[in-house]
Amino acid sequence: MATKALTEWWSEIAPDVPGVPMPAVEKAVRDICIVFCERTLLWEKELDRIDVVTATSEYALTAPDDSEIISVERVLHKANSAEDSTFVFLYPFSQTQKDFYASNNQWQFETGTPTGYYVDVDKAIHLQPIPIADSTEGLLVKVNLRPSYTCTSVEEFLYNDYYKVIGMGAKADLLSKVGQPWAKPEAATGYLTMFAEMLKAAKARKATGDMFNAVQVQTKPIIS
Repeated sequence: MATKALTEWWSEIAPDVPGVPMPAVEKAVRDICIVFCERTLLWEKELDRIDVVTATSEYALTAPDDSEIISVERVLHKANSAEDSTFVFLYPFSQTQKDFYASNNQWQFETGTPTGYYVDVDKAIHLQPIPIADSTEGLLVKVNLRPSYTCTSVEEFLYNDYYKVIGMGAKADLLSKVGQPWAKPEAATGYLTMFAEMLKAAKARKATGDMFNAVQVQTKPIIS
């Protein structure tokens, strides 16, 4: 997908935060884009298909450049050379959950056709049971992403669909920086309230699948 530079939000933010420098705007926009993606999980992506290897449970996941994986949304598995229509869902579980409910404490050593998975702290997937057969491109994983903390641009949908939402959040963040010459905490509260409301609307798009109706910005008076 195409990207938009963080600096593209300058004209939206600078007039309402007089005196703020560009580096501060970039950081605020980056931070709010990260928060937005973490709260809404709207940035989804199917990763490149992964080869399943016999007797190998663990599979690393690689995020696209300038992004980080928040969580795994969905995992599908199919037999080698099988049609895509035969992909089946693998159910997610935690190691603690499995240890508590499994009939024996050797579940992590069981082999067979994978039916479930868990994700470790390194964002690697562990299939269970351990595969007993290879499958070229047999693992299809969809993940939820957020921008990285070092990015200078973000996915274009954040700009095209959520320009005002991100702008409101960034203004609230910047105006709340007590001690900075551009800070105005009393105004930050108003922008934060508006951002929170628009964030709820964005989350609803994820829940309902209504990805075509833009989030509406409700104009409210802001203390200046």
